[in-house]
Amino acid sequence: LAWNFIGMNVTLAIWVGLGGMMAGLAGPLFLGALWRRVTRAAAIWGFLAGAGAFGVLHAGLIDPVWATPGGMARAALVWLHAQAPNPYACTALAEGVGLLATALVSLVTRPLPADHLHRVFG
Repeated sequence: LAWNFIGMNVTLAIWVGLGGMMAGLAGPLFLGALWRRVTRAAAIWGFLAGAGAFGVLHAGLIDPVWATPGGMARAALVWLHAQAPNPYACTALAEGVGLLATALVSLVTRPLPADHLHRVFG
């Protein structure tokens, strides 16, 4: 494995690993610490969505050919595809996906019990 990364910047190699974890944990941790409405299911889905989005973005699995030529969607897909080698951009975008997934799933699932919320938030 190390031989495959011999020509890669060490900082970028480390950031690829950290970026996936940061993208997965951003939604559940930030929203879970600040918003009482976050649920267990939302934390799990937020982690999966953030980490999955990082993997899709960084692997370059988004193909600009999917959109019709000349539209805003095409420009967005071209930009996303161009960001694939950049772990910083992939992390930031995937964190947004994780935050959004955590918030949306929290809104459609049953809230945590009041006594649990009182123990956590005081």
